[in-house]
Amino acid sequence: MKIRRIFKSLAAAVLALAVLGAATLNSVVFAPRAEASGLNKGDIIELGSYPQQRVTDEALLSALDSQEKDWISYNYYSGTDGESAGSMESGDWMKYADFTYDGIKYRAVTFSKYMPDCTFDEASEDYSYSTQEENGYKVNNVYYFRYDPIVWCVLDPESGLVMCEMIIDSQPFSEKFYEGYYGDEECYNDPGRSHYANDYATGSIREWLNGDFYNTAFSDFEKQCIATSSLETKAFDEAHGKYDSEQTDDNVFLLSLDEVENPEYDFKKNNIEGPSLPAMGSEYAKCQGLWVDDSADKMSYWYLRTGGEYSAFVCTVNSECEISTDDDGFASSNEIGVRPALRLQSGMRGGRADESLSRSNFWIILISCVAAAVLVAAIVVLIKITFVKRSR
Repeated sequence: MKIRRIFKSLAAAVLALAVLGAATLNSVVFAPRAEASGLNKGDIIELGSYPQQRVTDEALLSALDSQEKDWISYNYYSGTDGESAGSMESGDWMKYADFTYDGIKYRAVTFSKYMPDCTFDEASEDYSYSTQEENGYKVNNVYYFRYDPIVWCVLDPESGLVMCEMIIDSQPFSEKFYEGYYGDEECYNDPGRSHYANDYATGSIREWLNGDFYNTAFSDFEKQCIATSSLETKAFDEAHGKYDSEQTDDNVFLLSLDEVENPEYDFKKNNIEGPSLPAMGSEYAKCQGLWVDDSADKMSYWYLRTGGEYSAFVCTVNSECEISTDDDGFASSNEIGVRPALRLQSGMRGGRADESLSRSNFWIILISCVAAAVLVAAIVVLIKITFVKRSR
């Protein structure tokens, strides 16, 4: 009877380890809210979360107002000398606070000055030219935005390339902007004048995408589903090759002009189905200063990572679905939207789990398997002992 009890205990332990190993494997392989198999071009998936929709319910607003908040400055840039390029510095006139209420994550936003059109313009309480005010957001109020799943459209199932369905934020391509010295008509993103203002590799937009956005939008668990992409970023034509950018390795990035014009991705000039050029901004993006075209079905501009015709310009997709290479994409603008793109790990593209395992989880699974094997061997020995005793 004692041997039987030991046998049952060991069997239960093996079963528990098997369940644990399967659960561990499953948690590593599949991203939450993302289909892991059978992706096709134009499919819609969800991965990550970000503040998007504005809270308008009065009862909920009252409850959120009562929550304790730890305010953090965005450290956005604004000018200190009228409209003089190079005069900008970061300030704490716009802040946010993330918190959870009733199991749902929210972001509170407040600002004491309106977002300037460009980073070297002065932030002001004057709303005369403020896109924030036009979008319904006023100084010295608190606004709440719910964290919702980020929706992505599959552009290329083979490489795992996906793009955010909507404009999810509004950020400058280059928060620092300096005019050239006397006789130099170029514009730069550093006081040493060593990098053009439209240079993606050294631009603040790339730092923001792979820093603030990446860490806000994705949990450690979800980051395992995102591949690092090696990107080439060329100017929009060979004649402007001096605006080519260095190769970068990014987790999240902006699409290039070549990618948007690639017929394989089949971008549409409507937003009915599949990858679309026209894009609307989230309420959170509008609160951040996104410009909205009232005459074009509420569409907005969004940045590409490709340098434009001049060092101060970046290629954009405008609200009328046209590619712009000129001053529509001013590098230090606060009014142009961001549609992030990324590549899924290979294990997320066709249901294969092999390449989405992290090293730490690999060792967890290996140790669990070894322990299970040892227990199975012990059970075999006990069974043999039992048969020997019975035979006697």
